[in-house]
Amino acid sequence: MKLSPEHYVCPVHHLDITDAVEEALEEEVPVSYGISYRRRESKRAFKVIVMCPGAGGDEPHPLTATGTVVQQ
Repeated sequence: MKLSPEHYVCPVHHLDITDAVEEALEEEVPVSYGISYRRRESKRAFKVIVMCPGAGGDEPHPLTATGTVVQQ
C-alpha cells in the first residue's frame, strides 16, 4: 500500500502520525489474496480520523487525514 501524500504530520505538535493513518486504513480496507499477473494498481480516496498522542503534557486529540491509497 502506498499513500499520497506519503507522510502525515500533526500540525500542532509536529509529530509523524503516518503509522496511525496506515493502521486505520488496514482496518478499513480488506486485504485481498490471489494471483494476478496483469493486475493494475487501484487508487481510492480516503478520509480517516486518527489520534495524535500529544506532546509536552498536551492531551491526545483527533485528526482527520485525507489522501489517496494505492493498492498494488
